[in-house]
Amino acid sequence: MSPRVAFPLRRQLVRQQVSGRVLVLGDAAHVVHPLAGQGVNLGLRDVAALLGEVEAARARRADWTAPHRLQRWARTRRSDNTVSAYAFESINRIFSNADPLASLARGPLLGLAGKLPPLQRALWRHAAGR
Repeated sequence: MSPRVAFPLRRQLVRQQVSGRVLVLGDAAHVVHPLAGQGVNLGLRDVAALLGEVEAARARRADWTAPHRLQRWARTRRSDNTVSAYAFESINRIFSNADPLASLARGPLLGLAGKLPPLQRALWRHAAGR
């Protein structure tokens, strides 16, 4: 038996998702707070975006492993992963905070999101990777 250890939950994003023909995606590319399983969704969005690049290249009878295609995929995924990771971290800070001001602001903010259908749809679309 080994002694117990703890690992703090913290945001981690790889600096480089592509090196030659090696891709880093899913949990190997990003660690986010396990807020509502969104880390899994980020990984699935990595795969879906890569599949989109493969299908687009094959439709043109082009090499999907061409460096410019892989770099484009990596730029797109890095942007989405970074925005999502910081958003999850912010949501976690707001809802795990005992500060009275944060406590007073949480309810109205959630209520506002529920009462604004365009905002609600945008949040759902982003969470679903659309």
